[in-house]
Amino acid sequence: MIVVKLMVILTSQLGILQQGAAEDTGQDKTMATQQQQQRQDLSTDFSVLAGINNEFATDIYQLLSKDAPSNANIFISPFSILSAMAMTYAGSRNETKLQMDRVLRFGKYSGEDLHSSFQTLNSALFGKKDNCTLECANKLFARKGYNFLQDYLALTRSFYGAELEVKDFDAKPEEARLEINQWVEEQTAQKIKNLLPEGAINSLVAMVLVNAVYFKGNWASQFDPKQTQKAPFQLTSTNKIKVDMMYQESEFPLGYSTELECQILEIPYVGKNLSMLIYLPDKIDGLKDLESKMTSSLLETTARDLFPDTVMVKLPKFKLTEEYRLHEKLGQMGMPDLFTEGVADLSGMDGTRMLFLSQVHHKAFIDVNEEGTEAAAAATTVTNDFAMPRDITFVADHPFLFFIRDNISGAVLFMGRLQMPAGPSVKDEL
Repeated sequence: MIVVKLMVILTSQLGILQQGAAEDTGQDKTMATQQQQQRQDLSTDFSVLAGINNEFATDIYQLLSKDAPSNANIFISPFSILSAMAMTYAGSRNETKLQMDRVLRFGKYSGEDLHSSFQTLNSALFGKKDNCTLECANKLFARKGYNFLQDYLALTRSFYGAELEVKDFDAKPEEARLEINQWVEEQTAQKIKNLLPEGAINSLVAMVLVNAVYFKGNWASQFDPKQTQKAPFQLTSTNKIKVDMMYQESEFPLGYSTELECQILEIPYVGKNLSMLIYLPDKIDGLKDLESKMTSSLLETTARDLFPDTVMVKLPKFKLTEEYRLHEKLGQMGMPDLFTEGVADLSGMDGTRMLFLSQVHHKAFIDVNEEGTEAAAAATTVTNDFAMPRDITFVADHPFLFFIRDNISGAVLFMGRLQMPAGPSVKDEL
């Protein structure tokens, strides 16, 4: 099971903002009409948005892994983060927009093409099918008395299904925080709790933009719980612990990358539209090297060049809950204006220059067991080397990198590393 929750907080420079909205010239509507056919072509080409998502995934992951403690697990939903950024991007203008274009690669689209593409991909991805549940929910919580542009609200509602709910952040900030957290719990099957810490809501907050993703899927070939046994997991070359190790022998897509120096195993979920990809370094302490080499292009080529074979698989059961504050990391990626008071231009949201992005909270949960996964909330030297012994094994008994990917679009929905499968939960706030 996987559950992911992302919250973006928009803060105003003044406690009480001026009423009123900028005049709608109709220019954007005219442009949208002229580019309707181009937008249709882009929005139905999943590979463009999936490529943008996967490049962002490896970018943000590199920043997180660089600063994370060596013994810390990592788990994020890049698609959830990018979706929230896309809704924020819809209100950006001028230099703030240009910075987001460069960092998030949204500049590959024009007009409303990006949002139309998100809408089409979301429609294809989310829902209940083949005994798998993959759900996404967006919502805007706005401060009572604050005027947002109707065009912005219409865009986020139309393309992202994000309805607006007004809360009294001035008089009842704690009540509003609890109600937002309650909404998050409901959208994530009670797996993400207390996303907003005390004090996160105050009279300066103009809007809380929320994206929640929930996934629950069974393996196409399930592990037999009777085969699960205690086995060693090497945390380092000199330190190991006992974990619940699942086992099965079945046919799985398998490959080997000489450039990444790792085995790659694909474990499909029921219906085979979604899969978990596991990148297992050859060396016990090889995860850091693997992380530093991983790019979206290598992810694409290695995932594509797998071939089915009968494999004896050993995989630890694990459950992670990870939480991040991402505003500093996102700013470091090259879009500092968005997070700077008095500099950010989000006038497409409210017609003023008083808004800036003050907080980005991301929390993700994953539970991998014999039945499958529950979760809430991307080279020419790559080869498939089957000169291994014919008794092919994949023994994940040391730290590894993993992805959950939509096989139709190629989009990475979740990614992380398993460094510590057992013991106390490691919470890494960066």
